[in-house]
Amino acid sequence: MQAGKLRHRLMLQKLEIIRDEIGQPIESWVDKGYEAASVVGISGREFVQSSAEHAGTTWRVTMRYRGDIGAGGWRLAEGATLYNIKAVLPDNKRASMTLMCESGVLR
Repeated sequence: MQAGKLRHRLMLQKLEIIRDEIGQPIESWVDKGYEAASVVGISGREFVQSSAEHAGTTWRVTMRYRGDIGAGGWRLAEGATLYNIKAVLPDNKRASMTLMCESGVLR
């Protein structure tokens, strides 16, 4: 993998359940660290949901391999853009991985 192609700095976040001061469970996104990645837009779409127009974009994110990332409960953040991870595709050598992500769509 060529490091020069990993020009995007993304914050890796995991959805965790934490407890507040009275013990009630709360879902919260917890930062797990920055990752260097390549982000390429694949497709976009517009749709109507609940009488409101929404737009969604599918992204291909390539980064170094990590064994702890899964499709559910993980996302990437870059500024105000959130990339919800839908699929994780590691390569055969486990040197890199491709994440299929969506943005603009609720989790």
